[in-house]
Amino acid sequence: MNLGATLYLGIDLGSTTTKAIIVDKSGDIKASHLISSGNDFRQGSQSVLTAVLQNAGIGLSDIKNIVITGYGRYISGIESKVVSEITCCGRGAFRLHPATRTIIDVGGQDSKCIKINERGKIIDFALNDKCAAGTGRFLERIATSL
Repeated sequence: MNLGATLYLGIDLGSTTTKAIIVDKSGDIKASHLISSGNDFRQGSQSVLTAVLQNAGIGLSDIKNIVITGYGRYISGIESKVVSEITCCGRGAFRLHPATRTIIDVGGQDSKCIKINERGKIIDFALNDKCAAGTGRFLERIATSL
């Protein structure tokens, strides 16, 4: 990574979609991209990385730090810092809406309820049981059919 770089890249390798975002040091969004995850997280992470860099008109050397989260976070093949989805959801929600205290994340494989304090720190969270996995995928299919 370039020490003079001032942009940050976040990738969420979710079970159904893979998302990437590039922000500057103020948190302003410079580019984003979303693709279907498919069944190859390494390929998906490379595809979304290439696309978001192209959307921003920059190269990887312009990125100061990369954080990856999500279902496929440990198998991305991209040199990065891995951060839990719970931490990312809490920080992101607080950054966008500082009055937030509860976050509900309905994903393709699981659902999470996260409680944060007035400083944005996670104070509690709960995950659904394995038998209830796929909640987000179910809602996605119903929405498509309607």
